[in-house]
Amino acid sequence: MNNHLNRKESLCIQNSSNCIGCGLCPKVFGKSCHMELGTDGTYKIKFNGDIDESLFREICPVANNRYISSDIWGNINNAYFSNAKDPAIRFKGSSGGVTSALAVFLLEEKEVDGVIQVCADTDSPIKNIVKISRSAEEVLNCCGSRYSPVSVFDGIIDELKPDETYCLIGKPCDIRAFKNYMRMFPKHSLNIKYTLSFFCAGVPSANATKEVLKKLGVDEKDVVGFDYRGNGWPGYTQAVCSDGSKKTMEYNESWGAILGRNLHSACKFCVDGVGVAADISNGDAWFADEKGYPTFTEADGRNITLIRSSIGQELFNKAVEKGYIECSAVENCESILEKMQPYQYKRKALMYTKILMLRMFGKYTPQYDSTLKKWDKKIPFKDKFIYAKGTVDRILKKKIK
Repeated sequence: MNNHLNRKESLCIQNSSNCIGCGLCPKVFGKSCHMELGTDGTYKIKFNGDIDESLFREICPVANNRYISSDIWGNINNAYFSNAKDPAIRFKGSSGGVTSALAVFLLEEKEVDGVIQVCADTDSPIKNIVKISRSAEEVLNCCGSRYSPVSVFDGIIDELKPDETYCLIGKPCDIRAFKNYMRMFPKHSLNIKYTLSFFCAGVPSANATKEVLKKLGVDEKDVVGFDYRGNGWPGYTQAVCSDGSKKTMEYNESWGAILGRNLHSACKFCVDGVGVAADISNGDAWFADEKGYPTFTEADGRNITLIRSSIGQELFNKAVEKGYIECSAVENCESILEKMQPYQYKRKALMYTKILMLRMFGKYTPQYDSTLKKWDKKIPFKDKFIYAKGTVDRILKKKIK
């Protein structure tokens, strides 16, 4: 992939909604900028002073594609069908609970001092905060996906102690942002020993969660707890009200009809939904119908775990040996993933088609190299035509600016 954007393109990210809102800029550029939750429900960087353009292009996970693989699934050392052995973690987690099980293992076996992760804001359960968990109980309180924006690195880096070690759990773009930062500032070692990621289909805006509440007939002020999914697999979206009542919605409806249709604009250009830069990434190992495609029916949670580094393999092996995870090896992983995770496959394989349509209308596009064209050739013409038409329709309706 082309690693860098030029100055004009990087300014397009800085001055538009294409900023993914990771929160690194305030750490790097100090008082020259701050993070702000926009009216569209996504975090953006706001600059009020000059910055080093070349440094911005190095650290920004949207502007710098250094860690994005030219392969669909990235480097895979080994793959497993897996789940947390503790039934409580498996049930509460978004799928098989493997990421949470790994975090619990790291803390209980004193492999790290803390786990950096996203959890619900206790003051407003539909919002997110970033915290450092230091016990299994704290990890479990953060179980489950949080389909709402959070500026991960805005402030949390300053809370890390030089004499401690950590595990970072984040979206694929969070892991890339962190690695960009560490590459530019190696002397500021944060002692993060492990990076864990998960399959991401994009970050819905905060406004999308409010739409879900509206559909459930719940006033935001009455919400004392909110789960996007989990407590089963895939589980239900659930709002817990102050009077103890619970309102639920099927995952297919909440994500398919609302959340997944209100994604951050930068997510629509992303070709890394599978955490290629992490030591370990986990996704949903959906069970398939007779044609091999996901059914999304309720079942005991199951992950597909992709080991991407030697340190990730060592960590996974230890967690299995200690009884935190149970697993079975996956053969022909890439062909299985193509049917099990068709969205992740098509978002990258069809990006070349999307970029062509955007450029026809003079719209912003990221700079990916010609490897995308290789995957585009494997997509049937009918699928590409439908995708191209949908992109043009969204441009004409000004849904893509």
